[in-house]
Amino acid sequence: VGVAAARAVSGSPVAEEVWALLDKYFLDRTFNGVDLAAERLRLQQMAPLSETAALDESEALVRRLGDRFSRVLKPAQTAKLGKYDVTGVGINLVISDSGAMLVGAVPNGGSAAERAGIAYGDEVLEIN
Repeated sequence: VGVAAARAVSGSPVAEEVWALLDKYFLDRTFNGVDLAAERLRLQQMAPLSETAALDESEALVRRLGDRFSRVLKPAQTAKLGKYDVTGVGINLVISDSGAMLVGAVPNGGSAAERAGIAYGDEVLEIN
């Protein structure tokens, strides 16, 4: 689970991104006995979370799932992987189940997307 830098805001884009990725891609749909919906609510109620707190909470959640292949990456680790980002403006796009094009990860720190105020979960209506 790759996680880019986030600011302390109402709610946490980092925690929300981790939750959404787990919900969408984690193969063990029992989540090793973890109530994922309850975890989302708990994280939302902790708002606002600093970047460090959001990363710590997200890492703890992923550890409780017991999958040795799932992990949360720190911003520095994500930045190293970012050099392989082919989107050009610092965002990753995903297609939702409804067919909408969404920003699928917190924009890379210092990217054009971050400077433009694009956020995780934003719907992309047009690309020019």
